[in-house]
Amino acid sequence: MTDIQPNRRLAAIVMADVVGYSLLMNEDEIGTLKVIKDIQTELINPLVNQHGGRIVKTMGDGFLIEFASVVEATQCSIEIQKSILQFDGEDKGKKDIVLRFGVHLGDIIETEDDIYGDGVNIAARLESHSTPGGICISSAVHDQINGKVDYSFKELGNLNLKNIKHPVKTYTLDKDAIEAKLNDIEQNYGLFNPKSIDVSAAERPSIIIMPFKNLSGDDSEGIADGIRLTLHSTLIKLPGLFLIHTGTVEKYRGQAPSSEEVRKEINTKYIINGSIQKIGNQIRITIEVTDTEQDQMILSERYDRIIHDIFSLQDEIAFEITKTLGVEFFGLDNSSDQGSSKISIPEAQENFLVGLSHFYKGTQQDNSKARSLFQKVLDIEPEVGRVYGLIGLTYWRDGKLGWSEDKEKQFEKVRKYAELAVKNNDPDGIGNILIGNLYLYNKEHKEALEASKIAMDKRPSCPLANALSAEIHQYIGKPEQAVTYLKHSISLAKSFPPWMLNILASSLRDKGDINTSIDAANEAVRLNHGSNKIDALVTLCCNYNGLNMMSSAKRVAETISSIDIRFSVKDYIGKLPYTDKDTLKNIQKALLNAGLTE
Repeated sequence: MTDIQPNRRLAAIVMADVVGYSLLMNEDEIGTLKVIKDIQTELINPLVNQHGGRIVKTMGDGFLIEFASVVEATQCSIEIQKSILQFDGEDKGKKDIVLRFGVHLGDIIETEDDIYGDGVNIAARLESHSTPGGICISSAVHDQINGKVDYSFKELGNLNLKNIKHPVKTYTLDKDAIEAKLNDIEQNYGLFNPKSIDVSAAERPSIIIMPFKNLSGDDSEGIADGIRLTLHSTLIKLPGLFLIHTGTVEKYRGQAPSSEEVRKEINTKYIINGSIQKIGNQIRITIEVTDTEQDQMILSERYDRIIHDIFSLQDEIAFEITKTLGVEFFGLDNSSDQGSSKISIPEAQENFLVGLSHFYKGTQQDNSKARSLFQKVLDIEPEVGRVYGLIGLTYWRDGKLGWSEDKEKQFEKVRKYAELAVKNNDPDGIGNILIGNLYLYNKEHKEALEASKIAMDKRPSCPLANALSAEIHQYIGKPEQAVTYLKHSISLAKSFPPWMLNILASSLRDKGDINTSIDAANEAVRLNHGSNKIDALVTLCCNYNGLNMMSSAKRVAETISSIDIRFSVKDYIGKLPYTDKDTLKNIQKALLNAGLTE
């Protein structure tokens, strides 16, 4: 029997380790393992794949990763550390995970399922010399990457590494340097800095409505959320206010942050806190408004009502808030909305409020649950325009996020409910947003613009309406306006859906701002999941092609093919609703140059 000879070759090796792993496991074993798994799934795996590497193995507290390119190995390590700094999951503890990296270019021995040798050993020893959140590299790596990555490594000198025969000249990049560069990028690009986005919005009083407390001692949590969300929906229509997106508040659920903490984190002037207590058909709602700049409560009111008064009470509360803030409460005449937005029957009201709570959680299961509850509302009160619009949005999610096997069938349902929303005078403009999207993807640009304008008139602070306007302007050849709308939308949302970055990245590309487009596209790839990454990857492919970075373009093309094995350039181009045929030709050429199938 002949022994199989191991394969010996040169490779770029990355060793990563979780700082303080034993202590974290001792404090919360299950939670720590979950966080590490989330970080690997959401951050590390996509970035390693994007940079042409492979994870050889995981060791509980660490990762062994191999790359063909030492530049890609180093760049990937930097991107992972950047991503962890930006990572903001539902669990606050995710921010407690810190990694150290060691990178070396050297000889390895490859077996069927593992790699060994001095290259691996040196990378492991370098990792142990890295500062938490930083990267340590050998001179073999430094010589290859000098001038090819956008970071400067500090020389540490020759280090005597354990069980390594000769000293290794070593360089380091610490967490502070990565964070400083990251902050500099965000300020210069203005992608996530509200102060650089749409001054007219920033000058208006900014308000965040925190999760309402349920004091009922029963299952009224959904009702509490629904009341908060309907209040948000009322206030967002006022052009005199700047409402922080509802998704942003989730990080504070179950917490009691100080007004100063919220002001620093969210850059908001006013905080609205509330609580509900439901007993039978009676409900008590308490509202408090705090001025964060003065750290002073400026409104505190208690409202006792029966359940079927809840939507009238919503407007009463909104009026008191706007009066306190010195903002005119207009354009919300109840008589104009009667029968189209108001829900009068208690059972229907509860179904609506709980449905709204599920809707904003955004998971596939919650999306389906919300639709079922909204349908129950219509079974009781069939002329509520607002509910038709929300059901249309649930079908839109199904189609766009791949939650339905028949996308076209879902979009038929979107059109049906969007038209019913408009017919029944949906006061939120959701029907118009959906119709605008459908017109756009049917390449009916004039009609899409008209629908978008109606939606913007109804809800000038709505992130979805601004995002639709952005997308339309991009496809009609006005990328500068598209970028303005998108940045405004992101500033409104704060905690924005990742697909907005897809539109921003492609609009920046069309505008000619390639470097910023690459950064936005990389962020979109990191944040999106599955097929939702493809638009951002296409943008990256086009950008790299334009810069003649063909190895990077081809690597991105391979990632596209791995996500969608049936991807066709012709089919993809055929779905893009650009009015300018030259833009389509340029995208097509870039994708074909990168090796994607016609």
